Amino acid sequence: MKRINTIKLLLFVTLLFAAGAVNAQRHPLAFGTLGGAYSASNWYKNYVGLRLEVTTPPAVAGDKEYTTANDGSGTTGLWGGIVTSPIPPTLIQMPPAGDSLAGTAFGAGYMTGKIGFVYRGGGIEFGAKALACQNAGAIAVVIVNNVSGGPVGMGAGAVGASVTIPVFMISKTDGDAIDAQYCGLNPVKITITNWGLGNVNDLGFVPGGLGFWHAYAVPSDQLTGTGISAYKQVDGAFIANYGSAAQANVKVSGSLSFTPTGSTTASPIHTDTVKLPTFSTIDSVWAMFDTLTTGNEYDVTAAGTGRFDLTYNISATATDDYPGDNTTTTSFYSTDSVYSKGRYDFTKNQPLRNSYRGGATTAQIWGDMFYVAKGGAKISKVQYSLFATATGPFSEPGDNAYLFKWVDGDRGLTKDSIIQNGELELVGVGTKTFDGINDTSGALLEIKNMGIDTTGAASHFVVLQSNTWYYLAIGVPAAYYLGCDGILNPFPRIYGRVHAVNHIFDYSNMQFGEATGSVEDIYTNFAANNLFMPSNVSHLAVDSFNYYSAKGLLPAIAMVINKDTTYVPPIDHTLVNNTSRPAIGITIYPNPASEYLNVSLDLDKFATSVKYTLIDGMGRIVSETIHNNLQSEKYTINTYVLASGNYFLVVNANDKVTFKKFVVAR
Repeated sequence: MKRINTIKLLLFVTLLFAAGAVNAQRHPLAFGTLGGAYSASNWYKNYVGLRLEVTTPPAVAGDKEYTTANDGSGTTGLWGGIVTSPIPPTLIQMPPAGDSLAGTAFGAGYMTGKIGFVYRGGGIEFGAKALACQNAGAIAVVIVNNVSGGPVGMGAGAVGASVTIPVFMISKTDGDAIDAQYCGLNPVKITITNWGLGNVNDLGFVPGGLGFWHAYAVPSDQLTGTGISAYKQVDGAFIANYGSAAQANVKVSGSLSFTPTGSTTASPIHTDTVKLPTFSTIDSVWAMFDTLTTGNEYDVTAAGTGRFDLTYNISATATDDYPGDNTTTTSFYSTDSVYSKGRYDFTKNQPLRNSYRGGATTAQIWGDMFYVAKGGAKISKVQYSLFATATGPFSEPGDNAYLFKWVDGDRGLTKDSIIQNGELELVGVGTKTFDGINDTSGALLEIKNMGIDTTGAASHFVVLQSNTWYYLAIGVPAAYYLGCDGILNPFPRIYGRVHAVNHIFDYSNMQFGEATGSVEDIYTNFAANNLFMPSNVSHLAVDSFNYYSAKGLLPAIAMVINKDTTYVPPIDHTLVNNTSRPAIGITIYPNPASEYLNVSLDLDKFATSVKYTLIDGMGRIVSETIHNNLQSEKYTINTYVLASGNYFLVVNANDKVTFKKFVVAR
């Protein structure tokens, strides 16, 4: 397939947008290639990435959502082999009867040329399961999650480094269905490919290409009003023509329903259909979103807690040779108290994290943007996880969570949907001190306060305001990685709202820098300490990164609230002691500063270490400095080297934290 000239395509899309094309259908742009083993001559394959498909029997055929032990990025901590060429439809092989967990050794040739199919659990490490299949001759391994909630990340364990074949995980729902067919003596075949299956007529969804809602979980009391732009939904998806023949009268339909908690009855909310008269094999990926007519963007409301199911279906004139990838469903939830961009496990009450990103040589701040329609609640806890290459408890003393309030156009700045210095206000900080025992790689971490003021004798806690965007971010120590949801991909929603309804900003996720039409290297930018920022005003903004590389960059951070206005968060890590003297007394001057800023520190007790973190008005760490063995000191910061603008000084001492804002002006 020939590559279309990028400049001409940019011009083509721009002219279409300016002319107001009626169906909001676009050739999504893909700058560059994914690189490594996943590279392909087909330009559009960069959108598709690897597809894990069950091809036989029809009862369980289709795309399967998965996580992988090695995603091809080369990120430290990943393990297992990389798919260097497509794996054709191959029979799966489970361990001998009674050993679905792969807990015992089996014959060296037992899985030769087949795909090992085993279940998670039994206290057996993922690496050990995969190695057992590899030693038995398997060419790949599929591990089935033994709990609901979808596939998760997989640690290498003690022997994972010896695994050289690809390792995937699928959900319990998909795995149980496949297992039922296998045990029913129906041959099950799986293929792993980055494009099609060699069929003539074959339309299908692009993995991670579904337009879903603002967040995976939002408290139900936020969903009672209308006209809340952030909570509106526009239906659509990225679809591909995987076959060798052009298709006619292609339709993508979307149907949203709601099932209340405790009920099995789903109530329809909204349906719509997008049409494409001709879908050629040259333009083999289209972004099909609802039309530009009225009603295409609709409100999502809920009378209580429950599950929303958004089902998409593809149809065309020709009968599809492989209908398994023509229907798919994505879900999201109205909750009692949980905000989460990524998937959330409501049984374990924690965010699902299956990949980790970061690993820069300096500390970073990274997180998600949440919209609060109805304020008045306090944050009871923030949940997240970190990964470190070293085994055992974390070596770092701890980290912070930062809550920034963002007001576009604040302080006289231009209202342009881009975060500018002066619009981002630090309104809360909470701290987590690692306990040296339980706080290990991948473990759930919780911060149980978000403080806003430590100048008095009592703690003050953040009260969320109505109609406000909040950027909730974690301080990621150097060489650590932040847990992410590698399944959900928010960019199709951003793309759909920008292109279909000319909705300039949609902060389903934070991305790097301003989009200028050039390639953005996501991992390099993270290492360069660049903030994940909302899209630029340009409608081409969401095209300025590699689509598939962006998958997995959704921080798995949950914000849990308490609606009781009298609620006071636990005092495990309170900002100040309940005495007349603040735990951390701090004075800064002059403010505004020009060449220097004096810091006067007074602690209520001796500290073995005090950490000063300097954050700029864009939410980025400028510097971190640690002073040891003191109770009071005077400290001077050279502000002459800083650009004019807002800054925040965060101080950690004795498991407490406080912050001050100052301005550099010349």
